[in-house]
Amino acid sequence: TGGILDVYYFYAGSADEVITNYYNLIGKPSMPPFWGLGFQQSSWLYNNTKDLENVVKNYEDNDFPFDVIWADIPYMHNYINFSVNKTAFRYIKKFVDGLHKTNKHFVPIIDAGVSIEKAGDKANWYNIGRDMGIFIKSAKNPDKFDGNIIGSVWPKSAAFVDFFHPKSTDYWKQGLQHLHDIVPFDGVWLDMNEASNSCKDKDDNFIGECPPEVNSNFSDIVKKRLDATKPQLYSTPGAYDSVPWTPSGRPLYERTLSMDAYHYDESDSGNYIQYNTHSLFATLETRATAEFLKGPEGKKPFIISRASFAGHGQYGS
Repeated sequence: TGGILDVYYFYAGSADEVITNYYNLIGKPSMPPFWGLGFQQSSWLYNNTKDLENVVKNYEDNDFPFDVIWADIPYMHNYINFSVNKTAFRYIKKFVDGLHKTNKHFVPIIDAGVSIEKAGDKANWYNIGRDMGIFIKSAKNPDKFDGNIIGSVWPKSAAFVDFFHPKSTDYWKQGLQHLHDIVPFDGVWLDMNEASNSCKDKDDNFIGECPPEVNSNFSDIVKKRLDATKPQLYSTPGAYDSVPWTPSGRPLYERTLSMDAYHYDESDSGNYIQYNTHSLFATLETRATAEFLKGPEGKKPFIISRASFAGHGQYGS
């Protein structure tokens, strides 16, 4: 996170008091559910429900303590969020129901990028989010891709939820509920949420968003925006591509989003650009996920996030 820095100094009589004051500022860590402290198992190599069943059976046959099994991206349909591969993981609901009967739990992965493609159940979470206006916006391509910044992640072309938008949590909870109706998961593993992006230009250099000329699967979403619907452009395109100093000497946008991409900003301050907000993506995503998992019963959410920022512990790990 770049241009705006708030510096706090903590003065106290002991290290314990300093730490206490720090947590009073950023928020105290949340208590996970009891089962979340148990032994957990995950692997990229679980390619179908049978693989998951075999892992659980091996733990049980060897009388080894075991509480939670995770599912990596192979469980999804074409790596699309909120979907399930109904061929390889056709019986996953039955599997998870069986876990619950023995007081075990299931945690699927969810990625940051929202695919522009339809899921196997015909749901198109890009179209839903586009119509709600809840994706991060592009300064470089404001007249393309419905004005949304498009990156490249596991499902190839994808947009990214703008968690500053007041409707974003409703959208995220709608997607999680859709997945939960298919497979009743207990916690969530949030991945690729720096946010990660692997777009490259024609010379194979990493860039902060994918231009249409180097991507063939944008044809369904490239369209002109009406002038009346164009959002306020808060930054000059490319203004933050080259700054006086960068960590390790690499561009700030490398493997992530363009620094001039911008978010919903009710105050019209112009400060809600990626250059200033980059490090907050994962924490805001985790907060929205925690709101879903708590539910009306006020349950303790279990969330593991790849990225985080100060104060993240209020919502997950």
